[in-house]
Amino acid sequence: MDWTTAKRIFRAGMLDFSRNAFVSVASILVMTVTLFVVGVTIFAGVILNATLDELRDK
Repeated sequence: MDWTTAKRIFRAGMLDFSRNAFVSVASILVMTVTLFVVGVTIFAGVILNATLDELRDK
């Protein structure tokens, strides 16, 4: 194998790895934000129901 070919293969591998790492981090970030929003929505619904029940009892 030629030195130039080895450098090209290594460079292409590093470029593909960095692209895939960026996509992986982006997808993990999107999933985290989505789960956080769903959790906050459920929590707010529970708090709202508890508050409304207290107001109805008065």
